[in-house]
Amino acid sequence: SLSLSLSQVCNVFEAPDVRSWDDLSLTSGHTKRIFALRFHPEEHHTFLTGGWDRALKVWDKRAAKSAQRSIGGPHICGAGIDIQGNSVVTASWVPSEALQLWDLRSLRVEKVLRFPTSLSQGQFLYTARFCHSDCVLAGGSGTSSAHITNINTNQVLGGIHLNNKAVQTLDSALGGQLIAVGGIGGNLSIGGLQRALGGSCHPQLSL
Repeated sequence: SLSLSLSQVCNVFEAPDVRSWDDLSLTSGHTKRIFALRFHPEEHHTFLTGGWDRALKVWDKRAAKSAQRSIGGPHICGAGIDIQGNSVVTASWVPSEALQLWDLRSLRVEKVLRFPTSLSQGQFLYTARFCHSDCVLAGGSGTSSAHITNINTNQVLGGIHLNNKAVQTLDSALGGQLIAVGGIGGNLSIGGLQRALGGSCHPQLSL
């Protein structure tokens, strides 16, 4: 029922009692605002956070009060963290090398992924998601667009443009065959990638 669902949500997101030190305090690990939190899809006790302080924190919810590990560099200003296996993708609000693939075990950059832009625009990414085992979908405000990049070949497979409006959120389903991209001004574009993952991504519906 609706009342049961609301009760469950309230229980999950209930704020910790600041008079007790039994709860995990996220802000103890960051010096500036946190913009992203992402749980590992398989290791459910592990999650990552990132924000303005250019640090990606790796947490274990079984160990309170401090992050277990830290990655320096990513300037996260939106939902710019995603995890797949031992790989982490980050989208940073910086002019270049904004889309990076990290090894969660070594905490080192595996690869800087391509994201098309120009010198006058810059990349300035807000968000990124794995949309297939071999592909990443990312978007931001530099080009007001979202693009899919193959992480093995570093080839940009295609993109969706939001008419000079920043991309602030995106998601995908069916291994990238269906993607949704939204941004400032109420723009929503829905598109897809060819099943063979060799063609372009194109808007099929715009709301």
